[in-house]
Amino acid sequence: MGCGISLLPVIGLAFAGLTSGTLVLLAQLSRIVSLLVFLAVTLGVILLGWRTGGAPAVDGSTGGLRSAPSS
Repeated sequence: MGCGISLLPVIGLAFAGLTSGTLVLLAQLSRIVSLLVFLAVTLGVILLGWRTGGAPAVDGSTGGLRSAPSS
């Protein structure tokens, strides 16, 4: 058994005295926050992909692509 199994009854007792309206509010808030986190992660992946897959850097002096110095 994992370490979280002994914590579940304690969490259940914390919500036992709440009214149904409060539980509905918490459920809706959880859905909204989950959606916001999902959107933030999606936007982060898109941003990082855009920055990584951008056009190659061009060397301004020769007009060519930058290459490693030859030895």
